[in-house]
Amino acid sequence: MGSRNSDPADDVAQLRRRVHHERSSRHRGARWILAAAVFAFGLAAGGRTHAAHAAGGSPADSSLVVITVGMGAQWVDLPRFDRPAENAGWCPQSAFAMGLTVRRWCEPFAELSYAYLPGPDSVRVVSVRDTVYADLGTLMQLQGGVLIRPIATGAWQPYVRLAAGVARLSVASPGQFDTRATDALWSAGGGLEWWAHRHWVVRAESRYTGQAAASGTQSHFTLQLALGYVFRRAMLALE
Repeated sequence: MGSRNSDPADDVAQLRRRVHHERSSRHRGARWILAAAVFAFGLAAGGRTHAAHAAGGSPADSSLVVITVGMGAQWVDLPRFDRPAENAGWCPQSAFAMGLTVRRWCEPFAELSYAYLPGPDSVRVVSVRDTVYADLGTLMQLQGGVLIRPIATGAWQPYVRLAAGVARLSVASPGQFDTRATDALWSAGGGLEWWAHRHWVVRAESRYTGQAAASGTQSHFTLQLALGYVFRRAMLALE
C-alpha cells in the first residue's frame, strides 16, 4: 500500500474538534452546578422570610454551618494568550464555600472558586516546527478568611469579608504544552445577605482580589450571587 501525505488543513480541523470536545466536557459540570443553584434559589425565594428573634437577636444566632454555591462574573486582569495586549476581561465564575458561625457577627470561611477564561481555538502554543491550537482553561482561587456582620440583627444584614490564599492558572492544550502557575492572593469586599428561611440565606457581594503574579500584582474584581444552606445548632443537638 502506497503512503500518502496528510492534509494539514484536516489535521488542524481534527485538533480544533478535539479541543472543543475537551473544553465542553470540562465545563459540563459547571453547567449542572448552575442549574442546581437556580433550582435551589427558586425554592428559597418561595419560602417565608425568617424573622429576627423576639429578643432582638439575629437569624444567624442559631446557625452553625453555612454551605454556599455562588455564580457570577470576575474581571480577570491577565493577558489573553491569543491577544496579549488585551486582558481576559469579564469571565463567568462559580464558587463553593463553607462557613462556621462562631458568633452571630463573625463567620470564618473557606472558599474555592473558578473563573472560566476565554480560550478560542485560535490561541496558539508554538513548538519547534509547528503550531498547536490550545485551550485556555481556568483561574482557580482557594482562600480562607472571615465574614463580619457589623449589624447582626434582622433578616437583612450587610457584611464585609477579608481573605487570603492561592491562585492557580491552568492552561490546557493538546500534546505536552500544558502550563500551570501558582501565586499568592488576597481579597476584600462586602455585600448584603438575606436570611430568606430558617435554612436558606442569599448573598449578593462584590470584592477585589489581588494576585501576586511574577509580572506584578494583578487586580481582579468579582460580582457574585450566592445561595447558602444553613445547618442550625438544633439539627446537631448543640442547643
